[in-house]
Amino acid sequence: MVERIQAEMATSIALDTLKATNSLRGLNDAVTSVKNAWKAQEAAAKSSGDYLKASQERYNGLSREMEAQKNKITELQQRQRA
Repeated sequence: MVERIQAEMATSIALDTLKATNSLRGLNDAVTSVKNAWKAQEAAAKSSGDYLKASQERYNGLSREMEAQKNKITELQQRQRA
């Protein structure tokens, strides 16, 4: 009986850890995706010769990237408190 309870608890902990890891990967992927998007937009604007638009894309992209990083940090802080 005790072994069964321990096995169920270990399985539960393993599943919770797996969910947390997958969620963290999702947050990291979101940050990477935002970064790649603004870099591509900036490069496209530069290649067309529109340097003002390239600078705007960089500024807006960095803002979005910072927001994604803040979301990641908030999630990590919530997990640490739990």
